[in-house]
Amino acid sequence: MNQGSPAERVLLKPVGARLQRAVGLVALLGGVALLLGGLALTRAAFANQRLGQPAAVIVLVVVLLLAAILLVAGARMLFQLPNKYGAVFAPWVWFAIAGVMLLISVALASVGFNRGISEAGQGVVSALLLSLLSYGAGSHFRRMGRRSQDAP
Repeated sequence: MNQGSPAERVLLKPVGARLQRAVGLVALLGGVALLLGGLALTRAAFANQRLGQPAAVIVLVVVLLLAAILLVAGARMLFQLPNKYGAVFAPWVWFAIAGVMLLISVALASVGFNRGISEAGQGVVSALLLSLLSYGAGSHFRRMGRRSQDAP
């Protein structure tokens, strides 16, 4: 486990089972709350017949995707059920999160530039950092999966 960069060693340092379960419980509860909120948004959208508006659909999809991510991560952390890569998510999920964060940073930069909002820079940098971190996690766990397949 001495392989990898210093950043990988710091980011992949194991934590105690109690902390992992506590974070898993919080994530699971957050996922349930988002799922209930998404269902309430869907109900309100159908009642007001505003489901055809693109912004309503985008908000609903984002809320439900975040709920799914939190539910899966929370359950895996709470019950300590890592996947075959030893992670919460498969590498392709980490790469998808990286791509979404990259798209969000481009959208924030575009909106901030067009409207002259200087505070959008913080959101752009945050989204870029999350994209980089997610890409690094996907790369790391893909390498770990290949090593475990190559091992006798």
